[in-house]
Amino acid sequence: MCCFGLAGTDWERHSECMTVLAALSISRCPAIAFVVVGMFWGCFAAHVPVIKAQLDVDDGLFGILLLGSATGLVSSMWVAPIADRVLGARSMQVGIVLLALAWILPASIWSCRAYVPVSELIYAAFRSNAKGLLPPSDE
Repeated sequence: MCCFGLAGTDWERHSECMTVLAALSISRCPAIAFVVVGMFWGCFAAHVPVIKAQLDVDDGLFGILLLGSATGLVSSMWVAPIADRVLGARSMQVGIVLLALAWILPASIWSCRAYVPVSELIYAAFRSNAKGLLPPSDE
């Protein structure tokens, strides 16, 4: 029986109210998930200087890259309920196919001979010594 409707001293007399230990027991699986996510972000934070050095970008561009990933995460939280409402039980299957295409298509386009000049331009842009997004001013 639920004890949310009890008021005042009825909480003490009601024997079926949830204790702290019962709440911890029920929330064990979500708590483990939060620990795992926290460990992931802790490990990522430790590797940020190495990743930034491998990308050879300045602080501003690296911040924009991190902001881009956060923007993608937030927008997916906005799109997911809409996709679930529209697709219903097939939303997970469609999402898996779209995720697979997002990983496979860029690799297949990159290896296509027609896109070699574009890929060389992208590679040159990443390897250039430019520091920042805008060209330097004349001042």
